Amino acid sequence: MNSLVLHTHSGLGDHIITNGMAHAFADRYDKVYVIHLRMFSESIRALYSEFPNIEPVDFEDRDINLYQRDKIQQLAADTKSELVSIADPYLYYPRRLVLDKNGSLTAVNTPVNFDRQFYELAGMHFSTRYTKCVIPSSTEKSRKIYNDLSKGRDYVLVHNT
Repeated sequence: MNSLVLHTHSGLGDHIITNGMAHAFADRYDKVYVIHLRMFSESIRALYSEFPNIEPVDFEDRDINLYQRDKIQQLAADTKSELVSIADPYLYYPRRLVLDKNGSLTAVNTPVNFDRQFYELAGMHFSTRYTKCVIPSSTEKSRKIYNDLSKGRDYVLVHNT
């Protein structure tokens, strides 16, 4: 069996961003272990509940990059898995020189689309974020919310940002 340990940023939003990546890897590996913080276990398990070859693995609720790299490497060794790390040490935050209002050159950070970097570092086209992103059709909690809100009637949900 070929397997992969996927180590990305550990926030819940980061896992939603890298959902397409996890599914793209799941197309190429028999098993993909997705590392996440324990506090997000319920949400991450729900996110991958319908996909048996994607297995969430919870880590204690402290910075994975700073304090738990040895545990990541141990998981990869124990499962005889390839390890893919896409985290802060590999992201780049380019700076460029600009002429400020006083006529001096100043180095400033250039905005970079960090989620695009996740996919580039994984060797995937950024469109994978959208084309391979799959969420479960429903969960027990989502069905309960739907039933509580709809009361058996059709409705439209409008989200205005």
